[in-house]
Amino acid sequence: GDLTDGGTATQYDQFISVFNNTENIPASVQKIYMMGNHDNYPSGAQNTYLTKLGQPLDQYHVINGIPFITVSQRAGSNSGDGLTSYPEASINFLTQKMAEAATNYPGKPIFVFTHVAPLGTCYGARRGDYGANNGWGMPILMPILKQYPQAVVFSGHSHFPIGNPHSINQNSLFTSINTGST
Repeated sequence: GDLTDGGTATQYDQFISVFNNTENIPASVQKIYMMGNHDNYPSGAQNTYLTKLGQPLDQYHVINGIPFITVSQRAGSNSGDGLTSYPEASINFLTQKMAEAATNYPGKPIFVFTHVAPLGTCYGARRGDYGANNGWGMPILMPILKQYPQAVVFSGHSHFPIGNPHSINQNSLFTSINTGST
């Protein structure tokens, strides 16, 4: 998430020029994208993302026998409950794909990527991590993820440093990792 600063077509063109440059990333490397809050700022930003990158907002891939799921943020700012940021379509997608991954790949981790961390997990998403409020985590994904102890959830958004020991949390029935500003 936050592939761009403001979700404009020009910013996506700059992003694409960097990521499609084979001096930076070999052509053989598969690139999987998802949206963050900055990618959603202008009106029509989701259409720009879809047109420029040609990838769905939420994705499910199996790479070398390991399932990977991305869930894109759908709003330019966080709502308290997360419903604006992760709407029903995303929740249904995550619910379905987590079940599918657990059934088809028993004993394997399920890697999940979401821009905002589940509330109460890693550094930046816990109560008190950001002044007096609840950090930058959202509760909406927790009911799904806590059913799968094999889930490893990577999230950014927080801008909190990754060197803190709390950047990796395994006390929420699954593993949650703060990746800093990505």
